[in-house]
Amino acid sequence: MDTSRLRFSSHQIDEIVSFFSNYARISPLSVNKLIEIGNPKHYAKGEKFISAGDIPNRFAINLKGLFRYYYTGEDGREFTKGFFPEQTFLSSYSAMIQILPSRFNIEAMEDSQILVILYREKN
Repeated sequence: MDTSRLRFSSHQIDEIVSFFSNYARISPLSVNKLIEIGNPKHYAKGEKFISAGDIPNRFAINLKGLFRYYYTGEDGREFTKGFFPEQTFLSSYSAMIQILPSRFNIEAMEDSQILVILYREKN
């Protein structure tokens, strides 16, 4: 995973503001604060945002690309539960808020760009 900071164009910032406005009334100033505390990251195809067994402490907004949400059965077969297209939240939500290991993987299906926001510090 590339850990260098990515920069947003004014168009991308407008898209992030628009994204949040779909979920709640939030001022552009508040969205800019989220962008400031967020960490833009690039994920290459096949990289995992969350792996099964991890206790997630973050969520993300998918700005560009596609991710899948899947688990692996006892026999080793993979079962896709859903997809995260652009302009959606990436999260193993239940595990994150309950501070439990995730049962699911979230994997980039193509080169992708996300804005990662820390939910809580790791224990």
